[in-house]
Amino acid sequence: MTNTYDYASEEGEFEILANDYPFLRSISGKMCATYEYIHEHEIVMLFSTWVFDEVDAEKMRKSGFRSKFFDLICEFSKSRIKHGVMNCHDCMVVFDNGNLTIHWLQDGEVDKLRDMWHSSE
Repeated sequence: MTNTYDYASEEGEFEILANDYPFLRSISGKMCATYEYIHEHEIVMLFSTWVFDEVDAEKMRKSGFRSKFFDLICEFSKSRIKHGVMNCHDCMVVFDNGNLTIHWLQDGEVDKLRDMWHSSE
């Protein structure tokens, strides 16, 4: 089966999201998350870890960004599953002054990142 997934669509959606939330242009940080496929139409986030300074984290919470962001990542994950793309449950997103880059990880890598991030606090 040929993989027909449009990888560029994720980048395009992140650009739209960054335009919708202009404060992202001054934020740097990272997050990782694990999503679980429940059944044909539902994916839930099991956990996430965010590494941002308190002021930026508060902006993200109050603006509604995090909810919109989680919905978007869930849609990416569902689309990846639908197209048979490997690495569709665990991800890390790097925020770099308005540029959001997603890295899809192999199962278990998120746990290693979380442990590493927590040990450096």
